[in-house]
Amino acid sequence: MSITRCNICLRLVKVNVNALRNYHSENVFGFKKKPKKVYQVPDEVQAARCNESNFYRLVTAYRQHGHKCSSIDPVQFSLNSRVFKKSTGSISKGIKARYSD
Repeated sequence: MSITRCNICLRLVKVNVNALRNYHSENVFGFKKKPKKVYQVPDEVQAARCNESNFYRLVTAYRQHGHKCSSIDPVQFSLNSRVFKKSTGSISKGIKARYSD
């Protein structure tokens, strides 16, 4: 009977998973049970979600997908806007830049 490569890989995976499970199980020194977190949404929040459902959907969409279109470049090298015109040294035609020593 020949052992194929897939069978060997499956056996190795099973061994590694079992080793990890034993480390994080009870009756092992240093093991601490995680406290169970019970989270319930208050009735006022559920009522507000029902009344303002479109706003809730908008906020949820920004939380889940806002990072896709955000710009986190603080210097914004990609923008080509200039405060000063290159030809003149002023912001507008009537205002000249003053320099003091």
